[in-house]
Amino acid sequence: MSRPSAITPTRSTTFAPAETRPEVRQRQGKFLVVAGWVIAVVGVVLYCAACFADETGADLGAIVFRNAIPAARTALLVVGGGTLLWIVGSLVLLDAELDVAYGGPGEGEAPEPGERHA
Repeated sequence: MSRPSAITPTRSTTFAPAETRPEVRQRQGKFLVVAGWVIAVVGVVLYCAACFADETGADLGAIVFRNAIPAARTALLVVGGGTLLWIVGSLVLLDAELDVAYGGPGEGEAPEPGERHA
């Protein structure tokens, strides 16, 4: 009985895990970079709106340490979160780009700088 059925697949389908596929990590890294940038910009806009709407004229030290304007402090946390996401995305993208340039992880030794490879 060599007929395929719903239980037994016709051929072996093995997929490489996502951490070994540089193309997937490149897309993830690009997405994280753009998402981090958008979140940081939204945080800056929220911070400006909160500071302009408040009439106390609190400086940055009062906002951060004494919570003078709670909305501005929250907006600063949003900016920090977006920046952190951007940094993580940059590192993921850099690692994936290096894997593509040098043939991927686990595929032998990386070529020497200046050495041509196929």
